[in-house]
Amino acid sequence: MAAAAPRPVIFALSNPTSKAECTAQQAYEWSKGKAVFASGTQFPPVTYKGARFAPGFANNAFIFPGMALGALAAGSHARTAPATSLNTFRRVMFPTS
Repeated sequence: MAAAAPRPVIFALSNPTSKAECTAQQAYEWSKGKAVFASGTQFPPVTYKGARFAPGFANNAFIFPGMALGALAAGSHARTAPATSLNTFRRVMFPTS
């Protein structure tokens, strides 16, 4: 994903943690710290090259209804453009607790 997008949005939503598609650490390392990451399980903060990242918690109830509604409302046909949010500068998808 990092090769195809300058700020890849990575949702590792599988539960439990042992079944996650990738860890927060892997997402930040593979993207060289550019990923916007959220998972279905809570991962601890990650430090990568001196920067601290707070992985987002994206429970399925948060993600799927909103993503589908947003895609329909926008008339989207492809989801390849980088996502933006108020928290992009902090590299988090949702407000952290």
